[in-house]
Amino acid sequence: MTVEQLKEKGAIYLENVEDGLGNYENRTVTLDQETAMAEITRLCDTLGWENAFADFYYYTFSEDIQQKLRECLEEEEKEYLDRKQPKEGELIFPLDRTLLSILTKWNSREMLFSTVYFTGAPGARATWWSNYNQQYILFLDAE
Repeated sequence: MTVEQLKEKGAIYLENVEDGLGNYENRTVTLDQETAMAEITRLCDTLGWENAFADFYYYTFSEDIQQKLRECLEEEEKEYLDRKQPKEGELIFPLDRTLLSILTKWNSREMLFSTVYFTGAPGARATWWSNYNQQYILFLDAE
């Protein structure tokens, strides 16, 4: 999915963190990998997995960097990434449990940060921007 397609679904898409801090209700939470996985899974179960998407830049990196990122992954997670090769211009992926496991693992180790988007009804939209120190900045729909 492209950024434009994500925006059409009503996601809170931020060009930079300052835009989010100035324009949306926000808070920062610190979550280890297990807790982040549980919290985001709970939201996906509540809001619908079909309304959850993620961006991460793994596929834009050189093979050397990709190999370093893969070192902490299970074999099935590596195979998952191999199957997910995006088309040109696609940066956004539907979120599922395997991808969520990979992303929370990378964030907890400060290896690669990602963003999770929840689309859907007004008031339910949110964007989780992963950050250093196992933190997530949550940008929330104020409606």
